[in-house]
Amino acid sequence: MLNNLFSWLLGRGRALLEFLQPILVSEAGAVLPKLLPIAKTVVLEVAQTGKLPNEKRDLAVAKLKDIAAGARIDVTNSLLNAAVELAYQNLLATAPASVGGTK
Repeated sequence: MLNNLFSWLLGRGRALLEFLQPILVSEAGAVLPKLLPIAKTVVLEVAQTGKLPNEKRDLAVAKLKDIAAGARIDVTNSLLNAAVELAYQNLLATAPASVGGTK
């Protein structure tokens, strides 16, 4: 049973790494580390608004775009969306269950 679990995890991890590797060595790999800390702050701020989920996402992307432009970080809309989604997933994974997280 445990061997099957490790095999499954290693297989999934390898598939994920093979998928992410080209992204990480591209321009996206250089930009995402700059965006993610900012995105986490923006997502946390926007999460506390009374807006609907789609409105929150759109607002977070717009705020992140403004901040990136001010910091002269050249970024595509798809990377802005990815950074916001990663920040949101991080927030869910690290927030206490009492506020909607998994911890």
